[in-house]
Amino acid sequence: LSYAQTYMKIIDDMLSEYPENELKFDLIYFNDDRYPDLVVDCSESWTRLYIYEDGTAIKVWDRKKYDSEEYSTYTYLTRCGIINSYEPSNMTEGKAYILNTKNEMDVLSYSNSDVSCYEYFSYTLDSFLGRDTEWYLNDKVGSEDEIENRIRNHNGTNVYYLEISLNGAESADVMKERLASEMNHKDTDFSVSEDSLYERFKNDSEKVYFNKYDGRHATYGPQFGLETGYTLSELIDTVWLHYKERYGEVSSESTNMLLDFAYLDCGQDGNPEMAIEFRNVGIYSPGDDSTLVLVIKDINGELQCTYGYETWGRSGQTINTAGIIAGEGNGGWCQEGYDLGILDENAEYHEVYYVDTISDTPAEDYFSREDGFIYECEAYINDKTYKFYVSDDSNISADALFRTMKKEYNDLQNAKEVAKIREQTKKDYGITEEMLWMDPLFESTYLGSGNPMEMMNRACGKGFGWD
Repeated sequence: LSYAQTYMKIIDDMLSEYPENELKFDLIYFNDDRYPDLVVDCSESWTRLYIYEDGTAIKVWDRKKYDSEEYSTYTYLTRCGIINSYEPSNMTEGKAYILNTKNEMDVLSYSNSDVSCYEYFSYTLDSFLGRDTEWYLNDKVGSEDEIENRIRNHNGTNVYYLEISLNGAESADVMKERLASEMNHKDTDFSVSEDSLYERFKNDSEKVYFNKYDGRHATYGPQFGLETGYTLSELIDTVWLHYKERYGEVSSESTNMLLDFAYLDCGQDGNPEMAIEFRNVGIYSPGDDSTLVLVIKDINGELQCTYGYETWGRSGQTINTAGIIAGEGNGGWCQEGYDLGILDENAEYHEVYYVDTISDTPAEDYFSREDGFIYECEAYINDKTYKFYVSDDSNISADALFRTMKKEYNDLQNAKEVAKIREQTKKDYGITEEMLWMDPLFESTYLGSGNPMEMMNRACGKGFGWD
């Protein structure tokens, strides 16, 4: 069975045992393989985590809520197989659960008198490691090497530290629909000959040009003004030197810039394009784990870079093999922005829509929230602006928000009607549900944003109630 079929069976088994309204489901990337992992949450009772291996779902974590021996807050490091647990009221101790080669969890207890370490723990374990921390592996005195080695050997991939809170989690019906679309999905299999322009470029024997470059989402990146083009070596030097100069003097960490290559099929026409990811380029500090991604296309026997984007601490994007691009950014405490775009058959970028959200709104004066937030939103679709309200509190409907807040704003739209315009616009650009969930090219999005599938979810309105 595929992972989608396997997870659908788990959902059906859960529905036969528990009330549907008590179950929530989410897909995350917990261990370091290409398959998403299933989180199942049962209201106030438990949270379980399943991984997929060789046609079987393996339950690797079963957290019973309100157990006196368990902590209340659980977070995980994506693709590292590490869960951290702690009590917000006592942040000087906790447990880390590490997935071992037997698909079992080793328990790593720790204590630390420096509470400030949690300011950094919320991003990655990088700043946490090396502090004066006592670690106990399976009740035996150990060291932080167990975790440090897991992260350091992670092939340079960005590591995100996220709370297992089921924010944006799906109902059984929605998750089954999503998995059903995955079952129909066929992995993109690109066969690119060794003599192709792409492979010759990778071998430093071909140049790429930037005559058609769209860098609107790479605002801190180079301008690439060399008319004679760039070999790969020259491109690497240009990128490295550009970001280095943002800080005047290069730090030793800046030499850790890493590269990754992937192929995609913009326009689904069977003609491959190539994407390059430069990792650890250093946008907001020297050698940080921000990235620059460039998309390159063979146009009439010449390689042209047509599009680029950056990921960093306040703004990020992700791209999949269909050329679908999801982005998001943070404008402060209560402001978030999300966008969806597509690269056409010429690998040229088109913005499908963009939406701004504010979670501190006048609607708070009219509604009592039990959970989640109320969002004041502005969507920009086909050069038109639509203002609407949504909430991820299931007790506050879009209709109720529209009726109430229409008194405050004459130009207000019902979120349901704007969602219909959003979906029609996606169809107009040829975006199908299957294309949205095709494999991501690179795992890095930006710090705190989650895995690429979660980012795609939010760009499609899920996670803040606009679905």
